[in-house]
Amino acid sequence: MENRGRKKRKSQKTKSNRKGCSSSIDGSTIFALMLAAICNSNEPFSEAIIKRCLNSLHLSLTPNSHKDEPRLQTLPVPVLSLLPVLLKSKCDEIVSRSAEIAGAASIFSFEMNEQIALDAGIVKGLILAVGASNKMVSLAACNAVLDLSTTSVGRERLLEFSAVEHLMFKYLQVPESSKRLVAICSLDKRSDICPRIGVKEDDLLVLLLDAVITLINTYDIDRLEKMPRKLSETFSVCLKELWAKVHNQMFLRNTLKFGQDEHANLSSIRTNDMAESIFRLSINAGHLATPFPFDVVKKSIFGTRESSFENFILNHWEVSPLRIRTCSKALNEQDDVFSSFVQYLSLKKTDSSFVSPVLQGMVSCLPIDSDELNILNFLKMVRNELGCPIIYGQDIRVLRTLGHLKEEVHFFQESSVACTKAPHFLYIDDVLKCEDAYKKGYTIALRGMEFRLENIAAIADGLASLFGQPSVGVNLYLTPPNSQGLACHYDDHCVFVCQLLGTKQWTIASQPVVSLPHLYEPLGSLHSAKTGNSMAGHSQFLLREGDILYIPRGFPHEACTVAESGDPDETTGFSLHLTLAIEVDPPFEGGNWNLNFIPSNELSLLVLPYLLKKTKFLGSCHVHSFEDYMHSDVWMDIHVLGVLWEGFAHVALHCWNQNSKTIHYTSVDPLSKILSVMSVNLLHIAIQLIGDSDPTFRKACLVAAITLPSDSKCWLDSNQRTIFSYIIDKICSESGFLEALRVVEVAIQRNEDPFQRLRWLHLLNWEAEMIEEHGGDFLPSVGFENLSSLFNQRRGKTEVAFMHVKSKFCCEVAFEDVIDSYGLVLQKYKKTRKQYMNGMLSLHCK
Repeated sequence: MENRGRKKRKSQKTKSNRKGCSSSIDGSTIFALMLAAICNSNEPFSEAIIKRCLNSLHLSLTPNSHKDEPRLQTLPVPVLSLLPVLLKSKCDEIVSRSAEIAGAASIFSFEMNEQIALDAGIVKGLILAVGASNKMVSLAACNAVLDLSTTSVGRERLLEFSAVEHLMFKYLQVPESSKRLVAICSLDKRSDICPRIGVKEDDLLVLLLDAVITLINTYDIDRLEKMPRKLSETFSVCLKELWAKVHNQMFLRNTLKFGQDEHANLSSIRTNDMAESIFRLSINAGHLATPFPFDVVKKSIFGTRESSFENFILNHWEVSPLRIRTCSKALNEQDDVFSSFVQYLSLKKTDSSFVSPVLQGMVSCLPIDSDELNILNFLKMVRNELGCPIIYGQDIRVLRTLGHLKEEVHFFQESSVACTKAPHFLYIDDVLKCEDAYKKGYTIALRGMEFRLENIAAIADGLASLFGQPSVGVNLYLTPPNSQGLACHYDDHCVFVCQLLGTKQWTIASQPVVSLPHLYEPLGSLHSAKTGNSMAGHSQFLLREGDILYIPRGFPHEACTVAESGDPDETTGFSLHLTLAIEVDPPFEGGNWNLNFIPSNELSLLVLPYLLKKTKFLGSCHVHSFEDYMHSDVWMDIHVLGVLWEGFAHVALHCWNQNSKTIHYTSVDPLSKILSVMSVNLLHIAIQLIGDSDPTFRKACLVAAITLPSDSKCWLDSNQRTIFSYIIDKICSESGFLEALRVVEVAIQRNEDPFQRLRWLHLLNWEAEMIEEHGGDFLPSVGFENLSSLFNQRRGKTEVAFMHVKSKFCCEVAFEDVIDSYGLVLQKYKKTRKQYMNGMLSLHCK
């Protein structure tokens, strides 16, 4: 039984060696007396008898009653059967005492709690009593609901009878004046981050809040979706108003010590509990971040000409930088997607004034594993930190580049290097220091803007649809005059730099240092002498308000603020820009996969587990730029990934393998089954080898990109089909059996997993790749040691099987089939990311 910190009465379980009750509180006698009184309710003595019996029962169940008082070992079943009737009594005192007895019995023992929970009449009676007009009755019923909710059985029964809805409705009836007096209290070290919440003067409000948050945080997705929309939204608004006050007190560190304010009614819920309830109520809310139509985003970035986007994709995408010049006045137009954000910041006169008010309302966007398909699993993993203040290194960086060596310096030096220490939460004092740092030439960089502001989220969603990606990541950079924030570096993802205010001079190398680098390559390769030397041949772009610059992955670049001579605009000198990151990656660099919290009915949708990369923990803090921190254990990336053509080829092979019956041997010969399975797996390795050498395999796959109806020639579809045909032809002509087998043999000799870079195959092969030997599933990373000698002994048959699989695959694979599977799972991942986005947006205070 869980301890919920029950107000006014502490939980206590019955010990096994408790003695039986004495004759003075004989259960049979009490039952007979109360039953007679109920049957003769019109008699003047009936209420008095019931009250005396209930008082006797209550004393026998209360842990802190006098030690000489006789105790009940359990509530007699006949007495239990009378509680539903008593909870409907017209006498408030009887209803109140009956609720108290039900509550006391619920925390008396696990067995009694289950008895109470399984009695539908008692549960319904308690729920209805919560809404009573008499405060004494509501308090007793609410306490009983909390006591019943200390077990999973009790919570499930309360949810079954719509307790949350009744509690919400009762909470909404509480006068607004009571909700204004909020206090947070620190009881221990953990409370410094997630203090407990209290409300002054109103004990009923505390209990209601405690009960409703406790139950909401046990809801599954189905119940959240079925909750009455209007009631849920209304309650969510009230909860967010309370959250804004709680969060502001945390930010200002106005935390009381326990017992410091005798008028504060302290609940058992902490700030993270409230944050979780708000998150849960918001995950399916469609009004939080309505995406801009992709055609509006397309026009805002690429202009109004239909040929602009086509020209960009065919001639510049992943090939060369491009400045997209737009009219500076466009930022004030209603149809421009960035104008609302600029108006929100209102930075035209005081370029640093937004720092404190914006940061004050922010919470940390805790990283979600990018292979996660169950948003409630994410909540389970982070519930102890949810709603905490922003964290240096994870949410924000304050840095500048200095000296002739152009080395980056962090304003918060200790936090930038002490990766193993506790997180550095930014409260009011540190936020004021950020403003001071800006005045000293430091750039303020904020990550995850799409999770913090609805207008940015709408832009990110629209751009993601345009490029056919699950999502797009957005960072914000505010740089003071005559300053450089980041040192020269290249990114492993493509970015659109959107200059919103001021000007900035960009220098970009004419050639990439690395051709189409993969995400999360070793940090040292991102910043090296080679990167700096590559700037010898370069192009310069001066971005003004309204300009957009595209930088492909792999191109070294740096930027600094410059003052334009003769410009009378008083904003000249500083810069505010957003970077919209489109990250694409093949599946083979993902982390370990965890299926513990993915429902079995969703496993069939996991055809593309590599769409999202597991958060990487590189464990090194010796990094040289802000981008480095994005890939370290203190700058954890939660951007959602797209897929490279190599990854799409792996998906094509998997889809064909699942749909084709020709490669599934009907023979019961174990060797035939093993050869069938292994041939497919070896072909996956052969595709991987081609991908290491052929740049086309490293290019982004845009098969899910949305094109406008006016694109009658379907140029993008034709382009993607052409690339797909090239990929299949390349597999047919260059995938070699001996090369793939050699990779396996070398890995075994080194005691390595030959499928380390293809861990996602563990999920793709659960249906058809069963073998009788060893009595289980055959997975690529298991059993190769035993099979290596078999391949050598039967190399001829093995190679024939491999060539057969390759030939059939290249001849039969259908582009449409792969797209269908891709689209199905893409929508699944997009849904999870949308739920995460809605939840995080709801926690940021305006």
